[in-house]
Amino acid sequence: MTPNVGTADRVIRLVVGIALLAFAAFDHGEWRWVGLIGIVPIATALFRFCPAYTLLGMRTCPMPSKAPCGPNRFEGFARIIGRDATGPARGSAPRLGV
Repeated sequence: MTPNVGTADRVIRLVVGIALLAFAAFDHGEWRWVGLIGIVPIATALFRFCPAYTLLGMRTCPMPSKAPCGPNRFEGFARIIGRDATGPARGSAPRLGV
């Protein structure tokens, strides 16, 4: 699960979740179940992951400055062994018909 909930979003979710749980704790009527919904925003704040954001393609957390995975994730290793990260070894002829 890649985190998709940012810091401000987490704080808002915690406050709303705690308020809803407090409503559930102090209300003994038939609307008490509404307060139990507060578990959902608290859980998404603690795990920093919201499934609805994934479905909608949203994220409120900042992107990392350098992603660990990407098209050139083997570039450093390829340089060590003398290969180009996107092709065959340097100086070798391309392989045809294999």
